Amino acid sequence: MATNEKFIEQDYSNYYEGYQFVNGLDAYLPLVKMDLMMEYTCNAPIGTLESYMCTCIRQGITDRYGIIDVLDLDDHIVNDLIDKLIKMDIVKEEGNKLSFTKEEYKAAESIKSLQHKKQEVSWCYKGLMNADKKIDTHMKSIEQAKSIVQVVQQEKCFYLLPNVVIEVRPEELKAISPKMLYYPNQKQEEILEVKHLEILKERTALYEHYKILFYRGSEGDVKVLVHRADEEQKVDKAFTKTIQRLSNRSELFNQLRYTSPDCEKELAQLSKQISSMFNFK
Repeated sequence: MATNEKFIEQDYSNYYEGYQFVNGLDAYLPLVKMDLMMEYTCNAPIGTLESYMCTCIRQGITDRYGIIDVLDLDDHIVNDLIDKLIKMDIVKEEGNKLSFTKEEYKAAESIKSLQHKKQEVSWCYKGLMNADKKIDTHMKSIEQAKSIVQVVQQEKCFYLLPNVVIEVRPEELKAISPKMLYYPNQKQEEILEVKHLEILKERTALYEHYKILFYRGSEGDVKVLVHRADEEQKVDKAFTKTIQRLSNRSELFNQLRYTSPDCEKELAQLSKQISSMFNFK
């Protein structure tokens, strides 16, 4: 059986006042991922080549041929990029002279503009229904999440299968705040409005590593705490609420799945340990 220290590196031993920490369990808990095509408007930085064009204009190179000579790019590439900047209302052209449409662009190291985009994104929600029967949207990056194939290939592992399948229409997803949509936001886009969403394919179950901690109370009750198993060890209130509900109904151990006989023995020992403390029948 795992030692207590393994589960309380961040000292969750006294998390619940009046409750004593019993033991804990490593487990993979499910997310449900939906792939979507999203059309939206946003404020986003312009591209690298467009930024080069703006730098040239700031340095006094204000005609197309001068920019072509400096950047050593094909004529059509430079002309297309300049036309794009004009269409985005960042640059204007009077005669043969290029200039900025706003004074602020003259000194800006990077320029953001209103843009209309279409790209594939992913929306994730936790795959366990909470006590209020609400869907918990998962807003963190899922890059470290594992597929079920990766999970079951581990030599020793506990996991819970999803029990939430929601049917959603694109118009319903549009009503969700753009912040609820996961996508690689490395471009520092500020989404202003979601114009259209299209569901591309079936949902995919993914799994993240958590620790489930068990505590005993003086009145014979059990409390649980769920926190992430990464360096942050952040408490997950939504999963805690769900796992508590399963524990209260004595369903948790029945719903846990495992990948080896050793897991079965460990789970039986934990169940016996908790039950014996409260004289459970």
